[in-house]
Amino acid sequence: MSQIKFGIVGTSPIAKKFIMACKDIPEILIYGVYSRTEEMGSQFAKEMNIPHVFTNYKAMLETEDIDAVYVASPNAYHFEHVDLALEYHKHILCEKPFTSNSKELNCLIEKAKDKKFLMMEAMKPLAMPTYHTIKENLNKIGEVRKIVFNFCQYSSKYPAFLKGENPNIFNPEFSAGALMDIGIYCIYPCIDLFGMPKSMKCNANKLANGIDGSGSILFDYQDKEAVIMYSKMNDSSLGSEIMGELGSMFIDHISSPTRIELRQKGKESEIISEGLKYDPMYYEVREFTDVLLEGKTESDKYSYKLSCGVMSVLDEVRRQVQVIFPADKSL
Repeated sequence: MSQIKFGIVGTSPIAKKFIMACKDIPEILIYGVYSRTEEMGSQFAKEMNIPHVFTNYKAMLETEDIDAVYVASPNAYHFEHVDLALEYHKHILCEKPFTSNSKELNCLIEKAKDKKFLMMEAMKPLAMPTYHTIKENLNKIGEVRKIVFNFCQYSSKYPAFLKGENPNIFNPEFSAGALMDIGIYCIYPCIDLFGMPKSMKCNANKLANGIDGSGSILFDYQDKEAVIMYSKMNDSSLGSEIMGELGSMFIDHISSPTRIELRQKGKESEIISEGLKYDPMYYEVREFTDVLLEGKTESDKYSYKLSCGVMSVLDEVRRQVQVIFPADKSL
């Protein structure tokens, strides 16, 4: 395989960002888009210069010209869209979170391994060069004792919710809420960098419909602790920080790190990031492309073990704060 032809599932803003990121990857061709309505699909295809529109998902998957599927549908539909794509022998790049819960994720991983197709979760910071900078410089701050990862961003959909509307991102029917939408950006690097915590305590500010608008998590690692803060009800300019015995590392945006500042004891602070040559989403797509063209069926950066660890944390957080999705009722 020298070229990857993608089918796009969904017409959301994140799907547009994915397509724009693909423009810098010559091995990728966007072949078609699936939308529930012809009008939305055609409008999206015209805007993004996509040659084929499908209003039947199976019809798109039956197209032999499509090698891979990018799933950008609402969270609650990830499982069925990925599951069916595997049945039709497609490789998959799925927007975070992979699924609504661990049971769904384990089922998909088992099927992907059995059919020997690449399946990867789109968690953009893990492939960014600035994230690699964080990893390779952690030893400079000595034994890590405290981690504070913060992502609070006022949602453009929150005013609609306050008016009594029911936008997808605040609707439990879509496996949504602050934890699944942005809290996951704090949890992923914490688990990747420091492993699974020994225990955790969780709190949430729940809205009238039972979904979480904001929350906080305390991870206990015995020799260190991590504080995770996330919200879709307010903004924050605090950034994130990893604190060690010999210094600390300040990260401007944990969801898309750009400015990394190293602050070592007895030394002047130093900016150790070099900026980004491409859009932040480019790097996850580049990783998917490289892994697929190398003939692999799992990414080292986006391992199933890591995805399962993160999903188990998401499950436990929701259990503690009592946020329940329809997908959980079959557990």
